[in-house]
Amino acid sequence: MKIIVVGITLCFFIVGCVTSSKTTRPTTCISKENSTALEEVGLQRCPFTAETVTVDKPITYSGITNVIDVFFEIQSKETGFGETKFLGSSDNALMNLEILGREEEVLEASLKLSYPKDIRNVDSDLNNAVMLRFLKNVSLGYKEWPKDVKGIMNKFSSMEIGKREKDRIVLGKRIIDVIYDKKIDTITLTVKSK
Repeated sequence: MKIIVVGITLCFFIVGCVTSSKTTRPTTCISKENSTALEEVGLQRCPFTAETVTVDKPITYSGITNVIDVFFEIQSKETGFGETKFLGSSDNALMNLEILGREEEVLEASLKLSYPKDIRNVDSDLNNAVMLRFLKNVSLGYKEWPKDVKGIMNKFSSMEIGKREKDRIVLGKRIIDVIYDKKIDTITLTVKSK
């Protein structure tokens, strides 16, 4: 019982931590109203609405792992191309983090969250809190993540078993792919810079 209370308290702490930013710029996300223009320009419609995001700074290792690094045992491995691959797994083996690039400029970062059928509520809450914080860390300035994480979870819960789907979120110069996989009960978030 004590572990559950500590876990939930920690989740609320993570969700409550907000990173601020001074530089913002409108995003390139296409709204539902403008979806007819999609075919003309060949872009994928963003399933989420976005107002302003920071786009002029590179994604950094410390920015991505801010607050969530306590949940992962992260190891680094040189790739041989002047880049490093950082791999981390949570103690409960339900979360995996992978970061590729240099500490001062990350090329790609992925967070894989497992939601097995027998997942405990405390583990599910922790997954959701880490997902929210990861999204906040990689897209400073976008303020709608609590609502959008709920949307991600609702879509995942309503999917048929054996299905796999993907959404793309474009926030300025950052692209976040959300892969829902009901074959292996996972959600994977991947962020890249354009």
